[in-house]
Amino acid sequence: MVNKVILDAMIRRADFAQQSESISMELGDNLKLGEITGSSPLSKFLRKPDFQRETNHWTPIQVAGLVKSFVSGELIPALILWKSESFVFVIDGGHRLSALKAWVENDYGDGSSSYSFFGKNIEPAQKKIADKTRKLVESEVGRFSDFSALTEQQLKADPVKAKLHSIIFSRSLHVQWVYGNQGVAEDAFFRINTRGTASRPCRAAQFMPRQPRTKASRHE
Repeated sequence: MVNKVILDAMIRRADFAQQSESISMELGDNLKLGEITGSSPLSKFLRKPDFQRETNHWTPIQVAGLVKSFVSGELIPALILWKSESFVFVIDGGHRLSALKAWVENDYGDGSSSYSFFGKNIEPAQKKIADKTRKLVESEVGRFSDFSALTEQQLKADPVKAKLHSIIFSRSLHVQWVYGNQGVAEDAFFRINTRGTASRPCRAAQFMPRQPRTKASRHE
């Protein structure tokens, strides 16, 4: 029986072993919701390492809780990303990011992206848990499309919705980047996911704001 939300379609996988470090590293420390969801350019290039576990380990309560935390302006741990020449890989934060994407795209395992991902064959149990999650999120927070459609007049008339609207469309998710080659990024992934912390350095990589790098130091 499916009792966890299946969000595997939100961020697709790519062959991590075939990636090489990006030479262009114009990366920021924050990403707004609109930059990593929907049809945004970055969203199209987000990937999970092919060896990462499936994104189906959260309950509806956990998904709704994450969305509510975002909308309420509460602390959300940083995403840890690595940029290859082809993609931006989620090293840590896949479930958090997938939950937010699911809310924005109204796809909790039964939407258009999921239908495409699962070959238009979604099991009834998956649809049931998706619908349960959708109803819970909408009862706790509301539907993203409804917030997006609010007019200026409606916002002026409803201070509560105006406050939530401001948070949703202005707050950013903090990002920490892994700098180094594919081996460094892979090491970072396994260290984080086996020890539950990003506090230790991963080979030459450090989780810190970007610093200027020379051509020689790029492959330390």
